[in-house]
Amino acid sequence: MTRGGRPRCPVAFPPGGILLLLLLLFLLLGGLYFRETPLLETPDEPSHVSLVKYIADMGRLPPEPPPPKEGPPVPTIAPGPPRYYAPPLYYLLGASLIAGLETDGFAQAVIPNPGWARGWAPTPGRDPNNKNAYVHTADQRPPYAGWARAVRRLRSFSLLLGAITVVGTFMLARQLWPDPEGWPWVATALVAFNPAYLFVTIGVTNDALLIALSTWAFVLMGRLLTHGGRAVGLGLALLLGLALLTKQSALLLLPPAGLALVLQARSARWPRRRLLSWLLIGGLVVLLVAGWWYAHNGVAYGDPLGLRPHRPLPAGGTVADRLRLLGQQVWGAFRSYWAAFGWSLILVHPAWYVTVGLFTLVGLTGWLRPCPTGKPGWPPGMAWLLGSAALLNGGALLLWLWRTPAPYGRLLFPTLAPTACLLVEGWRRWLQVLPPCRLIPASWVTRLRWAVQGVWQGGVILLFFLFAALVPFRHLHPAFASPVVSQDALEGAIPLQARFGDGLRLLGYRFAPETARPGETVRLTLYWQREGRTILPDLTVFVHLTPQDPERRVAGLDTWLGTSRYPTSVWQPGEVVAQEHPLRIPRNAAVPALYWFRVGLYADDPNRRLPLLADGRPVPEGTLQLGPVRLVPHPRSIPAPAHPTSFTFDRTIRLNGYDLVQSGTTMTVTLHWEALASPPEDLTVFVHLLDETGRLVAQHDGPPRDGNYPASWWQPGDRIVDKHPLALPAGVNLQGHHLRVGLYTWPDGQRLPVTDEGGRVLPDDAATLTLP
Repeated sequence: MTRGGRPRCPVAFPPGGILLLLLLLFLLLGGLYFRETPLLETPDEPSHVSLVKYIADMGRLPPEPPPPKEGPPVPTIAPGPPRYYAPPLYYLLGASLIAGLETDGFAQAVIPNPGWARGWAPTPGRDPNNKNAYVHTADQRPPYAGWARAVRRLRSFSLLLGAITVVGTFMLARQLWPDPEGWPWVATALVAFNPAYLFVTIGVTNDALLIALSTWAFVLMGRLLTHGGRAVGLGLALLLGLALLTKQSALLLLPPAGLALVLQARSARWPRRRLLSWLLIGGLVVLLVAGWWYAHNGVAYGDPLGLRPHRPLPAGGTVADRLRLLGQQVWGAFRSYWAAFGWSLILVHPAWYVTVGLFTLVGLTGWLRPCPTGKPGWPPGMAWLLGSAALLNGGALLLWLWRTPAPYGRLLFPTLAPTACLLVEGWRRWLQVLPPCRLIPASWVTRLRWAVQGVWQGGVILLFFLFAALVPFRHLHPAFASPVVSQDALEGAIPLQARFGDGLRLLGYRFAPETARPGETVRLTLYWQREGRTILPDLTVFVHLTPQDPERRVAGLDTWLGTSRYPTSVWQPGEVVAQEHPLRIPRNAAVPALYWFRVGLYADDPNRRLPLLADGRPVPEGTLQLGPVRLVPHPRSIPAPAHPTSFTFDRTIRLNGYDLVQSGTTMTVTLHWEALASPPEDLTVFVHLLDETGRLVAQHDGPPRDGNYPASWWQPGDRIVDKHPLALPAGVNLQGHHLRVGLYTWPDGQRLPVTDEGGRVLPDDAATLTLP
């Protein structure tokens, strides 16, 4: 039994060992997120790097920045002092880490996604295309430019701060659940395996330091509340000062800290003078540590809190409009609290947001239930302390969202550890629902409770870990992977000798699947290479999917060549760039047919295409034809013939039936073919209308499906609906007329032999079809 008469968990694990495992898994996941996230793609990373770089280069804080200019909604870096300033602790520490590294060229490497200038701005969603905020040059790949090595070093520092946060969460949770029930591990896992937190903590951001300091501040608040002690109070004041020297939002830590001190004073029955002296000493420590920067801001910038760099929402609109926008921003903040990546542009499946929403709801409603023992399970005052901190942070976020278009859930991460503990306690209360039963021994009920609790704990930890491990492969890699590949990637591709303009070669291509149906997606991969050192503009590649008539396009994409992550203006000579183009086939596409990829390049005007040489010869209109891909119908969409038959042509093709439709002087004969084997060559269909004397009245000769699906491309099992119009003489009476149908090769006119259902060879190598 534990204190308060609560039964002890029958299975005990060493807390240190579990913490070490969680910490190692956190660092492993952090390494994956680090690897799959290009430099500059975590929120505000360029601004934070520019400030660290300025302090490292100049050895002083930046002067007053110039007013922000109109431009893309992500920061650009101009030469000179940075346009961003914030409390300097993170930047001072970062500057000491990159001192001595050559970081010239950083400003020139911060190139916004060219889509903003073209009107192809990135938008939030699950499609991985065009989700990058910046272009990623060769400097960001091994062996790395000096500035890139500096950013990677700063990212490693942030990840280390994340590990400190994870340890702090465990220490806070151990104060709340001192018995080895497993709940501290769940709370720690809820922080360590939060995908959004993992993404934030591998970026260059002062949030990493703020979250670590805030978490340990709550640890000391809990210690102060339960044990008191002058050293704890001074340590808390020091942490608060350091947090305020890291980010302005640390001001939100002051009320919970004051509450902890007041609750301790009431519990220990301090005289009022002692409480006031503690508050005064703590306030002086905070002012000594952080007050100088806010005073400096007021004097140097006229902006004590340093809020000027943040763009406010545009003025105007009704209150209803603002509330509607606020609701959208709150939803965006919720998503990015749990799983939104890049600049909150990469979203995950809605099922995950529903799942964490339900977890959150269960955790919050659990607080409506009484504690299982009838007494507070936590040390007195801790629920008020952590709850008030979370509510204060949430209220501040609402005010922020009301005035600023930045719905980032990471702004709630200073209270990430308290929120995790609050949710976990809510879950714990729901799990203590098994009432005593006279028919079942009390020990059995206790064991059942422990079993349910263990399954829940293990399930939550495993779920969050697996999803966090999935994110780098399922979401980050498709959105951020460099299109530069090795020469080995060309193995198995269809080789080409095509040159566009002065400096681009198309080396080869591949596509899959080779046979597709309406509603499916065909993916074409093109392999490009830059030749020489000709300066290239940012080029656009178009890929159109058409039948033999290029004007009848059924699918197409115009996108940056090399993707917006690596446009042609930054390509290096000799590199091979692979780019995949997914083309979704509309459900109303005409099938079966052969469809061709038509590829070309242009700079700004789609009507001014780059000149093209294929195999050394100029290609008209600068369009290269690749493929084809076979599009076939869904089997259930093929109609049955009105007049069934069973004629076999050269044991290769069967005529399953036909339809007849007459409109005026035109009779349309629809033939239903089925391929029994692949014909070795293209064939021509003849349809002859004969009168009762055998005289030819009308005829139509032509390839199946007007040449859109040549017979040499048919595969066993293909069913082809093939229409042939016959022009009838005016006033003709079809009584006694019949059709003769067959296939022949061109140009020799050799007909394929035909047999009927009984295997008898038919004369003239033609099948006779009757008219109704």
